[in-house]
Amino acid sequence: MASHEPLTKDLVAKPQLWRLAMRVGQQAVDVAINTPLEDHALIYRHFDLEPGMEPLAAFEDLIYDNPLLLSDFDKVDILIDTPRFTLVPSEVRSDDVRADIVQAIWPDPALTTLAQDLPTGDTLLMAADSGLVSFIRRTFLEGRIHHPIGVLATYFSARSGQGNASKLFCRLRPGAVDMVGMAQGRLAVATSAEAPTPDDMAYFILATAQTCGLSLDADELCLYGDADLREQVAPLLRPLARYVMPVIFPSEIFKAGKDALQAPFELMILPLCE
Repeated sequence: MASHEPLTKDLVAKPQLWRLAMRVGQQAVDVAINTPLEDHALIYRHFDLEPGMEPLAAFEDLIYDNPLLLSDFDKVDILIDTPRFTLVPSEVRSDDVRADIVQAIWPDPALTTLAQDLPTGDTLLMAADSGLVSFIRRTFLEGRIHHPIGVLATYFSARSGQGNASKLFCRLRPGAVDMVGMAQGRLAVATSAEAPTPDDMAYFILATAQTCGLSLDADELCLYGDADLREQVAPLLRPLARYVMPVIFPSEIFKAGKDALQAPFELMILPLCE
């Protein structure tokens, strides 16, 4: 399991040879620090943000309480985990038009529009807290900001070409299911759904598969994420879908160390998306 010990600068001798990846949510932050030059080198932490504090203030305190995070890393990636995201064609290049689209969906002046171009010909637009974006940009000058779903879509789009079947990749986590669907080489869906129970997860997976045109007789439902949830959801899907199977993790993840399977999948696959 991930340690809760502070991240102090003595943990990494030469941060210029390491990369930092963080997933920032409303209630918690996950940190993965790794180097391609060593096996089993991963440093992983899961931090719950201080309850009762405003999320941005709690995130700022977490950064300053863990001084290793402010080191001069080779690469820095920050994933902002927000439900406020949508997909548009990559031909929509104007920043003003992108901002208008986001504001039409989430009309809040405290939100900043961020864009992540995907290799599928789509662009993910997200609406992130302006204060959080400003803090990230001034604290991590070379940091790249992504959305977790954008990382997953990038990864799975490159790995969905084997065979003729379309695929819906479903990450199960407590309270939610994240889904990326690839059909005939195109991104058919990239979404998240709140799902408090395994029954809810199975429902959203089946409904999403049918909405984006996948065949429950011929196409594949690929599950990964929380092991207990997978054991509960898979039996609910199998009477209705012919091909329900696990996602095979890339060998590079296992080389990182024993905590690699505890860390969020999207943090571990970032180097494979480049």
